[in-house]
Amino acid sequence: MSIDRGSLRMQLLNEISDEMSGLEGGALDEYLSQMGFKPKELLVDFEASLRVLDATKGRRRFDMARAVLSSNSPSSNVLNLEASRKQSVFTAVKERMAATGEMTVAARNQRIASEEDLDSFLAACLRLGVIDENGDLKD
Repeated sequence: MSIDRGSLRMQLLNEISDEMSGLEGGALDEYLSQMGFKPKELLVDFEASLRVLDATKGRRRFDMARAVLSSNSPSSNVLNLEASRKQSVFTAVKERMAATGEMTVAARNQRIASEEDLDSFLAACLRLGVIDENGDLKD
């Protein structure tokens, strides 16, 4: 008969957790000491692990922000064009759509209501390969 060590371990951890959750102050310190731990050292270790957890979360947010910026980087040239150039790129894309029927701007009813809409549309065109980083139509 084999023993499921994972299950036994979980049972033991649950029992320890249940026992500790009902203790406070001196009673908790005594229980931890009986288990072979030094309460003050555990507190120091716990505080250190909280700092590591905070740093890890911060690093994860930083990495996610970096990934978002790097995924948007190809569109940076398009988004940095002058407003009149952006509008001319939109017009050229719209004319190509009318001529080829390859794609539509149905969601916007072929209108751009704001500069943010125009930037979003141009970024989408760039991702789809309709235009290049400079706003020129691709063949």
